[in-house]
Amino acid sequence: MKKSRYLIMSVLLVCLSAAMLLCACGGTPASAGGERPSVSEGGGLVLDKKYVRSGSEEGMQNYFLFRADGTGEYSRYYVPSSPYVEHYVVRFKYFYADKDQSAVACFFDSVEYSGDHKAAGVYGDTVYLLTVSEHVLTGERGYFINEDDIGKLPNYDKD
Repeated sequence: MKKSRYLIMSVLLVCLSAAMLLCACGGTPASAGGERPSVSEGGGLVLDKKYVRSGSEEGMQNYFLFRADGTGEYSRYYVPSSPYVEHYVVRFKYFYADKDQSAVACFFDSVEYSGDHKAAGVYGDTVYLLTVSEHVLTGERGYFINEDDIGKLPNYDKD
C-alpha cells in the first residue's frame, strides 16, 4: 500500500515538475504559430467548451473551461452543510504536462468569490493536474464531462 502511494505521488511530482519547467522556459503550445488548436491532435482537450461535473443552473455549475490563450477557469458550487457554501471561480493558466497532451497542469492566477460564499478560501498555490480527452476530464476533483456529450448521457447528474 505504501509503495503504491509513493509511486502515485512520484508520478504526480514528475508531471508537476515538467509543467513548471515548461512555464519557466517559456514553453509554447504544440502548434507552430503558438496558438492551441480547438481540439488537440489525437482527440485531446476541447477549448471554449465547459467540462461539467454537476449542476444545470447557470452560476451553480461545477466545471472547467479552457481557452486557446492558455488560460481557463474552474467554477465550484458546493454546499457541504448549511450555512457553508463554496461558490467561487478560480482563474488559472495551464500547460500540457506531457508531449501527448493527455494531461494539463492548471496553475492558480486569481479567484473570484460569489456573494453567497461562506467557506474557506482558495490558496494561491493551488494546482490542478487533470488527464484530458475530448469527452472527459479526470482529476482529484472527480470526473467532468464535455458539455456536448451531456445529451448522450440521459441519466447524468439525476437524483
